[in-house]
Amino acid sequence: MQRFKTLNSYSEEEASLRLATYRKIIVVRDPLERLASAWTNKFVYMPKRNGYWGWVKSLNYYLRIYRERKLPDKINYDFIAHTDTIASDVRLFLKKNNITANEDILPEQRQRQANDDNVFGGIYGQVPIEDILPLRDIFQEDFDMFGYSFEQDLAKILEEKAKV
Repeated sequence: MQRFKTLNSYSEEEASLRLATYRKIIVVRDPLERLASAWTNKFVYMPKRNGYWGWVKSLNYYLRIYRERKLPDKINYDFIAHTDTIASDVRLFLKKNNITANEDILPEQRQRQANDDNVFGGIYGQVPIEDILPLRDIFQEDFDMFGYSFEQDLAKILEEKAKV
């Protein structure tokens, strides 16, 4: 059961109208945190749930759908929220757009996992630095576009490695 209509369920004209008139927000995450989360989900927890390679079919299906859709490329977001500040970012987005919402449906401010030793020390702590450095080039556009810093993440990784 689908709760909301997705943009690709509208005609090209209807989708374009919504993209031109709706306020759009995107929530982004530190690229190295995102990569660590995907690794943990797909190679640590998923094998225990669905068999070791059960996730590949699902991933290929979603990648194919993503490639076939051209709408994400056309979205010019009005506001970028970060996972580490989502509670205040969502409130600011609502305030700037004169939108009222019940406080109980808004996200709560919580500690994020990226600052947890588990991500930068536990996961990346097991990876040789020479294997981490190429990630800068792979994710540089994401770091730049969304206001994250590879150098800050690398410093956290090195700091955690030094503790061991």
